[in-house]
Amino acid sequence: MATVTPNGVQLFFNVFHERPSLESLPNEVLLEIFDHVYPSKNMPKCFTVPCTLSKVCRRFRALALSLLVREVVVRDSAAYIQALKYFGEGPGKARAHFVRSVRIERNDDTSVDCDNRYEDDNSYPFHNLRSFTCLEGVCSPPQLKSLEKCRQLSSLTLVWRYSRFPDLSAWVKLRTIRLFLEWTLLAAYPPKQTLVVSSLTTLSVHGAEQSRRFSESICDMSFPNLRVLSLHETRAHVSAVYSFVQQHPSLREVNVSFWQYVRLSFDSLVKLIDGSGTWRRRTDTHAAVDPPKFHFDTSNDRETYMTFNAFGFARLPLVDPPAPPHGPTESAVQRYKVTALAIPVFNQRCWEHLGAEPLMLPDLFKMADRFPAMEELRIASGTTQYEGTFISFMGEIGENLRDWKCLRKLSLSWVIPTYWMWGPAELELGPMPDSYVPILDAVRPPVYAPEDDDADEALNPNDPASFMSGPSHGPTLCVTDFPRLFYEKYARMITDNLHRSLGPDVDVDAHAEDRNFLMQQWEARHYPLVARMMRRLGERCPTLEEVEWVPTGACHPLQSVRWVWKFHRGKTLGVTGDLTYGSGLRGSVPYLPNLVGQELASMRDFHASTSRSFQFSRLVG
Repeated sequence: MATVTPNGVQLFFNVFHERPSLESLPNEVLLEIFDHVYPSKNMPKCFTVPCTLSKVCRRFRALALSLLVREVVVRDSAAYIQALKYFGEGPGKARAHFVRSVRIERNDDTSVDCDNRYEDDNSYPFHNLRSFTCLEGVCSPPQLKSLEKCRQLSSLTLVWRYSRFPDLSAWVKLRTIRLFLEWTLLAAYPPKQTLVVSSLTTLSVHGAEQSRRFSESICDMSFPNLRVLSLHETRAHVSAVYSFVQQHPSLREVNVSFWQYVRLSFDSLVKLIDGSGTWRRRTDTHAAVDPPKFHFDTSNDRETYMTFNAFGFARLPLVDPPAPPHGPTESAVQRYKVTALAIPVFNQRCWEHLGAEPLMLPDLFKMADRFPAMEELRIASGTTQYEGTFISFMGEIGENLRDWKCLRKLSLSWVIPTYWMWGPAELELGPMPDSYVPILDAVRPPVYAPEDDDADEALNPNDPASFMSGPSHGPTLCVTDFPRLFYEKYARMITDNLHRSLGPDVDVDAHAEDRNFLMQQWEARHYPLVARMMRRLGERCPTLEEVEWVPTGACHPLQSVRWVWKFHRGKTLGVTGDLTYGSGLRGSVPYLPNLVGQELASMRDFHASTSRSFQFSRLVG
């Protein structure tokens, strides 16, 4: 208890007012606090914490604005030039050094035409830039040169139409480069490049089908510290790509899709992943090598009849650092273990007509001994599943999951015929009751099939512009679509059954144009059954954390229906499912069956940011 004296009272008063508070913290500490709560993934800036704090007081506003300008996002080249002027000589000049990321979302002129004033190195305002992204506008070498003062640049994403690989010598801290190649590369014949780029850890090239020589020139380059490689729609020789992977032992994640229709061998892919294969480079014409492509031979019982032209994998070395690749005369030794694998498989029914037994989707799960360290498996089968039912199909997969000791994430899709049944009980029904609604009671959800009228509007997952345009309408069906898709009598029968099935409490006519209505009814009908089957998978595989099921198959990436199930392990095993689709209230996440790891997350973030930007620009424009 304080002594009641003038000095004591004065002392108590000072202690009370000098107690630490938020306002007493220095600006540097406040910035760290604000920065910690700022990353709000896929959220517009106007709803983030710094934007809210900027309205509290002048001091908070000044600090919050320095965080809000860290990422400058503009919709086209004209807005980009305005931003350069604002931060270079306008009111934002004092905050230009806070900018860490520049992103040019759209450009109708297909060229980022920088103002000459800013092509001077000393005039470019963003000297502390870490990331530069230009999605659609083609960036020229002179415009790229304007970034040379950004010595801290670590990530570069460009649309590139030039024959030579970009000159990256100015940025010693550059770790990631993503190139979207333009069609004009068709007329370019780049000279052979034998460059050595030591700083890069991530190399991603999209649209490489535009130039075979550019694709092959990358395979002639050397990246000693490369850890992530993505080549989408490449026209390089399969053996050149495989040899490139073999000659870069630092690689941990690889995602490759070939432009040409080639049938790759599954057994050779396994050798590529674990480092035990030998691949011919273009100069090694007489070397003994493994064939990367599939060769049909019914006399070879050891050949796995599963073909594809795209794949993704992640691996870890058995010893660190990994052993160097063996020569053509040395014995093949496994150097890596696979931890993630993604394969979009071709339709395998053709092998049945040739007298061979193809590898069906459930059979793949009998290979647990070949992948003892597998943590993530993503399989998209192009084979239509006519046999059995959904319950028997998932049960067969579940029985084979027992031997997968490390599996945490599983992604499945296969082609579902229109009238495939959920369970064996449905096969004994005989004539369907009046309450049966094919649109709602089939395993395939009520969406447009790939062969429907949206096929002409299919989007390219490797094209950034396609993510922002999209089809003219959503992929899900509504009641008003019935007369256009079915015969008049059949459409009337489906509508009448729909009224009887849902009962008088649901006004079907009021939801006739709602593209969420049928999907919501389909989800509500089948959620208990699917949850029960997913729980069985979790019981068979104790390490399983997530299962992604895509009932629309590996079709258009933005029109896919994804049902993601998460497992909650405690005294009892619980499961929760989250259904997303194109026109749904929760939005859609693109289904990319040939990607794993970092690039899978990057492309999903890319889709989310471009879709949000496009919708916002449509709203305010």
